[in-house]
Amino acid sequence: MTLPVSAPPTLERPYGGREHDVRVSERRERFIQAGVRLIGSAGYRAATVRALCAEAGLSNRYFYESFDSTEALLMAVYQRLMGECQAGILTAMQQAAPDIDAMAAAGVRVFFEHARDPLFARATLLEVMGVSPAVDAVYQENIRVFGRMIIGGAGPVVTAAGLPEEQLDMLGLSLVGALAYAAMHWMLDGYRLTLDQMVENAVRIIGGMVAGLPQGAS
Repeated sequence: MTLPVSAPPTLERPYGGREHDVRVSERRERFIQAGVRLIGSAGYRAATVRALCAEAGLSNRYFYESFDSTEALLMAVYQRLMGECQAGILTAMQQAAPDIDAMAAAGVRVFFEHARDPLFARATLLEVMGVSPAVDAVYQENIRVFGRMIIGGAGPVVTAAGLPEEQLDMLGLSLVGALAYAAMHWMLDGYRLTLDQMVENAVRIIGGMVAGLPQGAS
């Protein structure tokens, strides 16, 4: 007696030449971009699942395919925007002349170029504050990374100062706080100052930090 041979299990059939995971990734990206537009313009509370689906042109089931809540989407939006910004800052600092003022100017210019987009500014500087402990943790970690990038740009000058790591971390957080607060009010004030003026002010702040390091850090 010949037993029937079972057909091997099949993966989800490609659609239009694209595999299933690619389509999932594309839908996730559409929701992130929808989140940037909604959160950046109307705020996090307005970014309901229904509103996000309408903005992305996708159904509810596709939202929950990638995110278990609007809070998860908010964190994805924040990490996307800040990741792009920080990558740009790092590249600009690496390409600048090996001088503290030049590196500081290059880095903060990229930051303020991003902050000049009100969608970026609102989503990263206003809407992530006080949502939940999980969102706060993501925000704090990004701020620490940003602070270390700024301190790292001062290189040998900071190293020669001999400050403990915890103090350097707090110094970096202080600088980031100053830049973020300035960017937030720049946006709320309708961007009345020019980009060059914002950069000049930021370089003065960073220069003041360097000048205030212990003697011998040169």
